[in-house]
Amino acid sequence: MNLHERTILDSAGRLFTVTRAVPIAGQRSVMWDMGTSARRFAVIVAGKGEIPWPDVQNLVLAEVKKPTSIWAGHERAVHRVQALTDLRSLIEACREAWRWTRA
Repeated sequence: MNLHERTILDSAGRLFTVTRAVPIAGQRSVMWDMGTSARRFAVIVAGKGEIPWPDVQNLVLAEVKKPTSIWAGHERAVHRVQALTDLRSLIEACREAWRWTRA
């Protein structure tokens, strides 16, 4: 996982980007387990400020529509995100995001 490619949205609607991610000392090298073990990182983020709901929804839709996402642009997942009305409904929907492609 490349943490530098991640964008974080908090529950207040503030957007952050990862500026630095450093493995926490004392963990086994990924070379010993072929990268299959859980890893812990110290992460430094930079705030981009609060963004309006339509922009949040567009960020989520862009992720859902990516061919490499778990939804791969699935029509039902796209409609679920489009039906959301605010940040609170997005948080609730994300609790079961794996079901977004089911009827």
